[in-house]
Amino acid sequence: MRAPPAPAGRATRAAASTRAQARARSHWVRRRVRHVDAHTVLLISLLFYLGLLAVALVAGVIIWQVAVAAGAIHHLQSFIVRIGFSRISHLGSRVLHFGVYVGLVLVGIGTVVNTILAIVYNLVADLVGGVGVIFEERDSSGRAAR
Repeated sequence: MRAPPAPAGRATRAAASTRAQARARSHWVRRRVRHVDAHTVLLISLLFYLGLLAVALVAGVIIWQVAVAAGAIHHLQSFIVRIGFSRISHLGSRVLHFGVYVGLVLVGIGTVVNTILAIVYNLVADLVGGVGVIFEERDSSGRAAR
């Protein structure tokens, strides 16, 4: 035999009480982002793009090794010889060096573009007052935050 269900009013009041306590412990705060440090953007962009380059190079080396193991690179080299070019030696190292050089150029371009955009944002923010952001601050002590 099952126990009778609890009255609906009690559960609803408890849930409303919990929501009211949660509202009492938090409030909304409006902040404005008026300035972004260009030097910080430069450093973070540089580290981000270098990390992205490292991941791309490691993935490229892994894919290259799988292609070598499958025989695709040998077929590619024989195709190049068949269409009239001379035998290519050290194709893997040439591709890797090319990838590193192109990647470093892209890292430089991305870093410079991000830094320029941060400077442009600072100039525009001086004119229009920045970007407004709304945060919810919660009081960890359980008292109402004011």
